[in-house]
Amino acid sequence: YVYFRGVDSLGNKGTWSSAQRLYIDINDPTVSYKNASVTITKGDKVAMSTYFNTDKNGNAGISSTTYKIGSTAYEYTDGLAVGTYTVTCTVTKANGKSKSVSMTLVVESAVPTGSITIGGTQKSGTFTVPAGVSNLEFNDNIIACTPGKTYSWTYTVTLRQSDPIALYGNLFTLRKLVVLCRA
Repeated sequence: YVYFRGVDSLGNKGTWSSAQRLYIDINDPTVSYKNASVTITKGDKVAMSTYFNTDKNGNAGISSTTYKIGSTAYEYTDGLAVGTYTVTCTVTKANGKSKSVSMTLVVESAVPTGSITIGGTQKSGTFTVPAGVSNLEFNDNIIACTPGKTYSWTYTVTLRQSDPIALYGNLFTLRKLVVLCRA
């Protein structure tokens, strides 16, 4: 507790105040990431604050919170290109204390687009590989591909009620297929 009383220039003293509590906050703020690594799709608009937990940890309020990749501050993810980034969250309290933590943010390319016509047993089509995609999955086989290049494919399909397969993120659902992927 702290007590106060006034003293004038002649030395006259006033009465003591009642007990006052004095809070001195010497604590650092707390900051942690929710996941050490997060993967999103290019163009997703997610607030950077979504990935971190912050708390003032004491009486002094938080005066600023920044999210940086290198020296550039970001509030949202939608402006990021395909790649892997280290995002650093720094929390600063009104008492001047600050704390930082970093996590990994992976921005992946959008899912390839294409179309398929159902009918008969022979299927074919084309798609252009989006930037940042270097592998596609066909029937549990990984096929290397070149971003920006257009590929065509042909399958022999046996239609059944089971065995769904996917082309890079459930783009197509087909049954028991044989794939020929060629440039």
